[in-house]
Amino acid sequence: METKYFLTDDGINIKRSHKVVIKEKIFEEELFDYKIVHREELIDDLIRWISEASKDKDLMKEDLKMLMTESDDDYIFSSIKTNDYIHSLSDNFNETCEALLELNEEANYTIGKSYKYSEIPMESSEHLEVNTYGDELLGKHAIHLRYLNQEIDIWFTMDGFSSEAIFKCVYKS
Repeated sequence: METKYFLTDDGINIKRSHKVVIKEKIFEEELFDYKIVHREELIDDLIRWISEASKDKDLMKEDLKMLMTESDDDYIFSSIKTNDYIHSLSDNFNETCEALLELNEEANYTIGKSYKYSEIPMESSEHLEVNTYGDELLGKHAIHLRYLNQEIDIWFTMDGFSSEAIFKCVYKS
């Protein structure tokens, strides 16, 4: 499986395109189940923890072996809840990158702020459900985004028109 992405210390590079810097708040507030870590530093930490540990050494040794042999990535995903790791050769690597990119995009929206139509995603995906409504629902054209993994809802209503439609963020849960 070919990966479309590779991780950096502060974001995700989309191959043959551009880099997306992930907002610090996502990791600081633990809004995502994984953090981006430097693989070599994690290996060094595991070696130190194994030498200091009185239990769970076998589990840490398995993790160490996996980190040393399965990937040579500089940066990988490390679970904030378990000892799960995802690297570029993992089956769910692209999916995990896409979920983080969508969450990063969602973090951009602020209630009361207006956005151009082109700044709002209009296609549903595995992690995002997009619905559009005419003026019959709220008296204005509306867009509803639902980020499925985080169960976050964001509503926009049409607020005007310049070179393209302008929508105001009116609700975010």
